[in-house]
Amino acid sequence: PLSAPAMSSGTRAYRDLAWKEKQRHRLQTASKLLAALLAAQGLDDLGGTAHFRLCGTANAAGLFDHLCRQGILVRPFADRPEALRIGLPGTVEDWDRLETALKTWSKRL
Repeated sequence: PLSAPAMSSGTRAYRDLAWKEKQRHRLQTASKLLAALLAAQGLDDLGGTAHFRLCGTANAAGLFDHLCRQGILVRPFADRPEALRIGLPGTVEDWDRLETALKTWSKRL
């Protein structure tokens, strides 16, 4: 259930075509940046959406553990043990933290 104020705000946002286009562009740009960041660390791009990327590596379990220890939560898949889902970082600091964590992980390999 949603509150009336939340529904009102959401309805206004969805009617704001300029806002929707700005958000769509922002998400698409961020998704491309995330894909490039993952590729720069040798991770395979397995697809995704504007909100997340799937990356692949033979040591996904090790990467999952490393990122969790850095406070970066990602999603592993029981049926795809080589894959991790990484969501878009929210702030500049989050981007920096993810990049640093990925770089320190790739240096260990």
